[in-house]
Amino acid sequence: MTTATITHRNLLSQRAYTGKYNLKLLDSAGYTKPLWLTFHQIKKCGRKLKQWTKWLKIIYIDKIEKVKADGSIEEEAHKLYHIVFNVEQCITPPKK
Repeated sequence: MTTATITHRNLLSQRAYTGKYNLKLLDSAGYTKPLWLTFHQIKKCGRKLKQWTKWLKIIYIDKIEKVKADGSIEEEAHKLYHIVFNVEQCITPPKK
């Protein structure tokens, strides 16, 4: 017997969200579709948000390589926060 796993991902980039914190947060949101968009992406697609929509803040950790004065390379973690909305919170405008 196999268990289906839900992969929360960005609708446009298809990039999966990872990390314990993000997955726990997205799972607890209660939406049936595991597809998410940023506000900028929603506007770019020509969609709108439903009134009184709640957002979720996810954390993306990016690794940046820095060159030290002695020439050695050091990796540094850099946190980025993204505000995301579920696709179920979007209103798709009618096609003309």
